[in-house]
Amino acid sequence: MRIGICDDNTNEWGRLKEICEQSGYTDVRIFTSSTEFLESEDRPDLLFLDIEMDGMSGIELKDFLETNSHQTYIVFYTAHSEWMPEAFGKNVIGFLRKPVSQREVQRCITKAIFLRKEYCILTLDPDVRIFCGQILYIQANGVYTTFICEDNKKYSIRKPLRNWEDELREFGFCCPHRSYIVNFQHVEAMDANYITLKNGESLPISRRHAKQTKNAYKDYCLSKLI
Repeated sequence: MRIGICDDNTNEWGRLKEICEQSGYTDVRIFTSSTEFLESEDRPDLLFLDIEMDGMSGIELKDFLETNSHQTYIVFYTAHSEWMPEAFGKNVIGFLRKPVSQREVQRCITKAIFLRKEYCILTLDPDVRIFCGQILYIQANGVYTTFICEDNKKYSIRKPLRNWEDELREFGFCCPHRSYIVNFQHVEAMDANYITLKNGESLPISRRHAKQTKNAYKDYCLSKLI
């Protein structure tokens, strides 16, 4: 989970950064103005955004991001609750009063992780827990299934493929063939017969699963534009 903090007050963003790191989230980027955020190519998954800043305000930055379809979730934090009516938006998931507490910050991070489903954790067995986003695809192997993940990692679990399909559907997975479940997050292209992954691998699409796979991928792509 990449976290951004946009605040022109060093004491405020310093405290918030410390809370994030104490909670185990060390990938934290600081922006001291809305302009600095917009000039950066770095787009965090979650942005803690102050409202009152010199130049472009936090409200104006939120409006710009929503107009331009950025998928960064926003948590406003301010000492002035009267700004709350203007702070609502489709990507706004929280509103915190300064000074913030670790419990409040952790609650907002947890909510962002749930909404950005690739960060949801899947328990394969008591000793193996992975992020859904790490899974490229899953392959049937008799009563076992093999999880093919990033960094060439593989996990074989004694559980049939069909038992995983319903569990993973809401996280952007689909079954294009009776022997495979694919994570749409890692799909580069799709035609009538094959799915091409970003790593160059190809997975077959069976006639039986072609229509549902096409519709599921269309829905997935549309969800990323919202």
